[in-house]
Amino acid sequence: MKLSDFDPERIKSLLSDLQAEATGFVRAGDADSPVLSEFKVYMRYSGQGWEIPIDLTTAQAIDPDAATFQARFGEDYTRLFARPVAGMDIEITVWSVNATTPSEDVARTETNKGTGTASMDGTRRLFDAAQGAYTDATIVLRDAMQPGQRALGIAAVTEAETTIIIPASRDAIRQPDGCIDVVVKGSADGQ
Repeated sequence: MKLSDFDPERIKSLLSDLQAEATGFVRAGDADSPVLSEFKVYMRYSGQGWEIPIDLTTAQAIDPDAATFQARFGEDYTRLFARPVAGMDIEITVWSVNATTPSEDVARTETNKGTGTASMDGTRRLFDAAQGAYTDATIVLRDAMQPGQRALGIAAVTEAETTIIIPASRDAIRQPDGCIDVVVKGSADGQ
């Protein structure tokens, strides 16, 4: 829709329908939490091959007017490209409403800098791109790593679903929550 053809009632109805659909989807998974809506339109100068996302407040979506949409586009376009383009019509190519529940506070997990070395479960040949050669890498079983243990690169931390390749410049530290933190050797995190 071109801003020269701006139809506030049609836009209000469209955004309201999209909000109802998005809210219904959220309600299918959570019947009780509050639902937050985010309104966004993608706009461009007519004839351009790309558009930019423009966030709208709830008030701007509920009571849309062409001047506000044009001003929001001008602000964001200028932020990206340093200046607006005079004399060109603006068009909206995509209408978007996201519905979500509020994010829950997440407790920060304890981190570990790594004090022990993980047990080796053999070696395997790996190509080390930094060295430009094949080398023997230590195999470490992820499930056998204890919190705080390090797999010293060059290593392959393995489990049934995946393998994490640790190059010579890195170490891998098993964290208390089970995550593997890959750190640069000699950095503040890598000690």
